[in-house]
Amino acid sequence: MRNQGLLSHPVSEDEVSFIVLHLYGELQRQYRTEEAVNGLLILPNYLQLADQAVQKIASRFGEELVLTTVSAMENAPKGQEYDLVITTQQSVCVRGGETVCISSLLSRQDLQHIANALERVWRRRQLNYLTENFPYYFEERNFVTALGDRQTKESVIKELSGRLEKNG
Repeated sequence: MRNQGLLSHPVSEDEVSFIVLHLYGELQRQYRTEEAVNGLLILPNYLQLADQAVQKIASRFGEELVLTTVSAMENAPKGQEYDLVITTQQSVCVRGGETVCISSLLSRQDLQHIANALERVWRRRQLNYLTENFPYYFEERNFVTALGDRQTKESVIKELSGRLEKNG
């Protein structure tokens, strides 16, 4: 394990697998409870193309993506941050978020680019979550060491249960 230096005891492959299983479970729980991606659609509204694009995007991504639609970046609500900007304007750039350039007619390929960008946003959120919570998962108090010869399976389970209750 790459971070074995954080603990004073070696970590076996079985323990690493167990830790990974719990981290994956936590990521899945977080994924289900996280908010939708906040998006900004910048698309000139000629011939109702913006309305059609909003309908296509909404039907494809549903509640995963909450869109604010404007005809130009200058019309975007002030002070609002966006995880994803979808635009026909190549010059638009957003700090800290994803930008997807699409055609005015919103093709299948454009929808795929949006889906890929959503995946990147979710991946970045998961990575940020793990980075923030990494020290908690690998605190030595969350590991059982030096059990001794007199420990039984039941006493180990009781010890682990007690630690889990105590540590939250």
